[in-house]
Amino acid sequence: MKKLFVLFAFVFTLFGITTNAHAVAVSGVEYPFSITTTYQSSTSWEFDFGIAAKGKFYVDCGDGGTLAKKSGTGTVSGGTTITQNAIAPAVYKCTYTSAGAKTIRFASTNVTQMNGSYSSIIFTDQGYYSIPSSNAELIASMSGDLTAVFPYISSTRQYYPVFRFLFYNCTNLTGYIPPSLFSGLITIGSPSLSNELMKVVFQGSGLDTSCPTGTTQYITGYEDKWSNKVSCGESIACSSGTYLPANATSCSSCPSGKTCLGGTFAKNAPTDQGIYYTVTYSCGDGAGTPPASTNTTRAYFTTAANTCTRTGYGFNNWLISGTSTTVSANTTFQWLYAENKTLTAQWTANTYAARYNCGDGSGDAPATQIATYDSSFTPAENTCTPPTGKHFTGWLIGGTNTTVSSAFIWNYASGKVLTAQYSPNTISMTWDGSSGTPASCTYGGTFTPPTPAARPGYIFNGWKVKTVTP
Repeated sequence: MKKLFVLFAFVFTLFGITTNAHAVAVSGVEYPFSITTTYQSSTSWEFDFGIAAKGKFYVDCGDGGTLAKKSGTGTVSGGTTITQNAIAPAVYKCTYTSAGAKTIRFASTNVTQMNGSYSSIIFTDQGYYSIPSSNAELIASMSGDLTAVFPYISSTRQYYPVFRFLFYNCTNLTGYIPPSLFSGLITIGSPSLSNELMKVVFQGSGLDTSCPTGTTQYITGYEDKWSNKVSCGESIACSSGTYLPANATSCSSCPSGKTCLGGTFAKNAPTDQGIYYTVTYSCGDGAGTPPASTNTTRAYFTTAANTCTRTGYGFNNWLISGTSTTVSANTTFQWLYAENKTLTAQWTANTYAARYNCGDGSGDAPATQIATYDSSFTPAENTCTPPTGKHFTGWLIGGTNTTVSSAFIWNYASGKVLTAQYSPNTISMTWDGSSGTPASCTYGGTFTPPTPAARPGYIFNGWKVKTVTP
């Protein structure tokens, strides 16, 4: 047994392939990923797959299978070796002359570049390759680590694998997602790249949406890309004060400075399980008492209902500290953060109706406007007809003593009626036949005219209005 282990170590070094303990060496190559087909009664059939990456790939088509190129620029040699010197996609096939269920195994070495516009490998027809639509029905199960065949090189496009529609509509696919299938991507802490790395990898009825008895689900961050199909591993219970490290099968003491509350976890998962992180809440620019703090592990987490208030604003969502991610209240999502976080209330300014009234005037008032709290608001131009002898001076904001005629900051947390305000016109007067100086009065007001100079032989009867200048 020790000699066999040494041989495996040598093969890993020679080919630079990361694999799992269940891989089987064939012709000096370690195959870290495999697909098993459904049983085929025909004695003449084929299984197709496409590759869009530069490097050398090894494919064992299994019992009675023959590897050949179907289209593209790659070459096949030795019955098992594919050489691609360009990232242009190519399609290959395993052809069979006997009935049965076949296991097809994949390996690679010296993968240097991948095509960011195509899936690095594909087994179903999604328009990227010339894959028969019936090919999806041939897949029964998969095992191993696919990212060992297409390794993550860097976050620069064309240097990380892209997996799109790999098992789309594979209606005969059974079981659950193996812990190792995409471990190379999960352990780099990707989901920030998840939209690029993966897209509808699984869709169909084959895989489980809950874990089988004896297994426990673990969170990868790619569940939304897998149509909510689950990743599961053999269950293990860890007591309080212990946790299950990544890729482990036994519990360990809680790391210093961390909180470990125990629980049931999945063996061989690619992330630590059972370390809990504190989630605190902040009202942000609001007021009041925020929700109580809580603990969570890398699993599903439900945000608290909002308990904060802010005058003139409505609660929008919670902002996760150190990120640009916001989550609504009372929402369950995948907690993928290996650290304590603060969720800060985010607010949206409310809007209110500003309605108009002509007051003592007449005619049609301006149309209703919408005002946003804490924002500049410009009242409408007056369309009312002032009362006789008066002119418009501004809008009185209902419930206040404030009259406005130009832009101002709306800081009223309710709708308001703006009523037209008027002032009397000013009338100027001059006097003929009098030493009185010019004067003025306001419309509707009282005024004492001057006494004219005496005129011999006449009695003063009063003043006759000749012109009026408003």
